[in-house]
Amino acid sequence: MPDHFPRIQQICNSLPGVTEEYPWGEPHWKVAGKIFCGYGDYTGKGPTVGLRLTLDRQEELVGSDPRFEVAPYSGRYGGTTMRLTGKIDWNEVEALIRESHRNMAPKSLLKSLGTAPAAQQSPSPRKQDAPMPRYYIVVGAPENFAITRDRGFTVHGLKARRRKVAEGLKAGDKVIFYLTGKQAWGGIVTVTGDAYEDHTPIWAGKKEDEDYPHRFPIEPDVVLDVDAALPVEPMVPDLEYLRKWPAQHWRLGFQGNVHEIGEADYKTIRKAIEKQAKSGAAGSGRAASVSKPSSPSKPAANGAPAKKALAKKTAVKK
Repeated sequence: MPDHFPRIQQICNSLPGVTEEYPWGEPHWKVAGKIFCGYGDYTGKGPTVGLRLTLDRQEELVGSDPRFEVAPYSGRYGGTTMRLTGKIDWNEVEALIRESHRNMAPKSLLKSLGTAPAAQQSPSPRKQDAPMPRYYIVVGAPENFAITRDRGFTVHGLKARRRKVAEGLKAGDKVIFYLTGKQAWGGIVTVTGDAYEDHTPIWAGKKEDEDYPHRFPIEPDVVLDVDAALPVEPMVPDLEYLRKWPAQHWRLGFQGNVHEIGEADYKTIRKAIEKQAKSGAAGSGRAASVSKPSSPSKPAANGAPAKKALAKKTAVKK
C-alpha cells in the first residue's frame, strides 16, 4: 500500500495553528483543538484522507465521485473520506484540506490566510428594515437550463436538500445560471416571489428520484442561448468567490446545486453577460428568445396558485 503520509503531513503542517496528534494510533491534524484532517485506511479500501466539510459539500462529492464516502462516525457533522487511488492530483487534495481547515479554524486565525471561515462566508440573515437583494449561482445541466428557457423563464427549481436555501429566497433576489459541462454562464433571472414545493416532473437529475421540488417564480433579466453561453474560466481571477480555491481548481467552486456570492462578484458577472448578449450582432454571443410556455404552469402541490407566463422579453432588465 502506498504511503502518502509525508505529503499529507507537509500540507497540513503548512497551515496556521495546526497541531499533529495520534489519538487512535493514526495521524490527525487539529486547528484550535478541532480535527480537520486525518490519514489512514478508514474504509478498508486503501489510503484515505479524512476531511471535515459542510453537509452540502459532502453530499455533492459523495454523490458525484466514487472516491468520496460519508465518514463512519463524524459523517453527520460533515466528516468525509477521500480514497487516494490511481493518479493523485495533489493540487486537488491540498485544496480540499485547506477547505476543511477553513471550516474548522476560528476567524482570528484565518486572517493570515486572507479569508474568513466557512461560517462567516454566508451573509447574515436578511434584515427586515433593509431588504437588499441576495445573489446566487445555481449550478445545473445545460439541458435543464434549456427546459427553464422553454418554459419562458417563469419558474426554476432546486434539489430536495436545498429546502433552507429555497425558503430564504425573496422577490428581488438574483440568480445566475452556471451550466455544467460547458463551464459557462447561461444568464441571470430575478426571483419574483416565495418558493413552494411541487413534485411535478419538469427537470431531470442524475438520481431518478431527484425532481427539483423546491421551486420559485422568476423572470428573465438577460439570458443567452446555450450554445452562446459565456465561458467562466477567463473571469476566474476577477471573482472573489473563487479565490478560496487554487486557480487551477476553480471548478471546485461549482460543486453543489446553489452558492451565494457577494454583490461585487454579481456585478462583474452581470456586466460580462450583458456584453456577451449585446455583442450578438458581431457573432460572439446572442440573447436567447424568451417566449410564453405552450401551456400554463401547473399549480404547486401545496396549493400555491399557478404562475402566469411572462411576455416575451426584448430588453435587458436592470
